[in-house]
Amino acid sequence: MRVSVTEEFTEDENENGEEERVFLKPVIEDRNMELARKCSEIISDVHYKEEFEKSKGKCIFVPDTPQLKHVKSVGAFISEVKYKGAAKKDLSNSLYQQMPATIDSAFAKELTQLQSKVRL
Repeated sequence: MRVSVTEEFTEDENENGEEERVFLKPVIEDRNMELARKCSEIISDVHYKEEFEKSKGKCIFVPDTPQLKHVKSVGAFISEVKYKGAAKKDLSNSLYQQMPATIDSAFAKELTQLQSKVRL
């Protein structure tokens, strides 16, 4: 058991203008005091913020669950659909589509359509 004596005192003035000295009582440190100190440290907001600041740069590994895999595949599918839709829209506004129809351009257009059908 440790006993720590505090040497601090407070000086207050009472109504008569006299200074009053109040000495603090010694604090006896036993198991209850240690428990109280540990609990206050755990509850302390300062320690929480320090731990938060330390853990900011760390990565946390999340295992791939079936739901997470499904969400990733749906996200990839949606992204692909948007990409292909934007590409088709750009192709419809291309200079090739706006050219006047000549015999060569009509022939080239038919060939590209046939090639795209063969690839599918």
